[in-house]
Amino acid sequence: MHILYVNGAYEGGGPAGDLIHDFTCSDPDLMKVKMMADAARRVKESTEGVKEMCKSMELLREESLARGREEGRQEGREEGRQEGRQEGRILQLIEVYRTELHLDDAMIREKVAKRFGLPESEVSRFMQEPVELS
Repeated sequence: MHILYVNGAYEGGGPAGDLIHDFTCSDPDLMKVKMMADAARRVKESTEGVKEMCKSMELLREESLARGREEGRQEGREEGRQEGRQEGRILQLIEVYRTELHLDDAMIREKVAKRFGLPESEVSRFMQEPVELS
C-alpha cells in the first residue's frame, strides 16, 4: 500500500486534476475518470455495492471505536498514576507537618492547600485517611 498526499485544491487539467476532481465529486455522472465513476456508481447504486460499503464503514467504525477506547484507557491509566503520585506527596507532607513540625490541623490544611492549589476541604479528606508510608 502506498499513501500519496495531494493538494485537494488543485484545479489544473490533466490526469492529476481529473483525479482530484473526482475525489471531491459525489455524483458519478460528473466524474471525469471512468474507473472512478464506475467504482462510485457500484458502491452508491448497486445493492451489493451499498452492502459492501456499509460493511466497510461498520468495520472502520468498530476499529476506530476500539482504538479510541484503548487510547482512553492509556490516558486514564496515566492520569491515575499522576493522581496517585500527587496524593502520595500530599500524604507525605501532611505526615511531616504532623510528626516533625507538630503543626495543628488548621495550619496543615492551609499550608497543603496553598502548596498544591487545592481547596482546604479536599485537604481535610486526605487528613482523615490513614497514612502508611514505606
